[in-house]
Amino acid sequence: MGDQFDEWFEAPARCALHTGRPAEIACGRCGAFRCEVCVDAREPGLCSECAELVVRSRIPQVTQGIAWKLVLAPAFALVSAAMLVARHGALPWVLAIWLVPVACAVALLRSRRPFFGWLGVLVSLAVLAWQAAGAVSESSWLMVSDVAMLAIAPLAASFGCVALSRQRERLI
Repeated sequence: MGDQFDEWFEAPARCALHTGRPAEIACGRCGAFRCEVCVDAREPGLCSECAELVVRSRIPQVTQGIAWKLVLAPAFALVSAAMLVARHGALPWVLAIWLVPVACAVALLRSRRPFFGWLGVLVSLAVLAWQAAGAVSESSWLMVSDVAMLAIAPLAASFGCVALSRQRERLI
């Protein structure tokens, strides 16, 4: 008789938003009961509102990581430019192209839009490919290896751009 009594008085948990539906989970972040409609499939164990908050909280970290990687190659180019000025007394105007990835990094930090990250990655890789082609034509293999090492940062930034694009998609 005890089991029937407990079963009769025990009310099943109901969804906080859809009171007519039984709850599937209690959200791991806010603790609210949620039905199968309210559970976010992309963030298991969280309701859709909390999943959106978690995704939004990741975006600033991802954009900062991309921006640092976009600024890394121009920073090394600046050191190289200082060495050129020390040796030759003149600075080639062509080095100004490195301002584009820096501007993309700033725009990315302000807008948090993946477009600026992708643009910075493409410009960085294009400039590095151009420098590598020049080094190959001069048979300067040490410079080719330097350019290849510099290409690691924008390539790593491209992975961040993919992650940022996916997180932005989730919010739409």
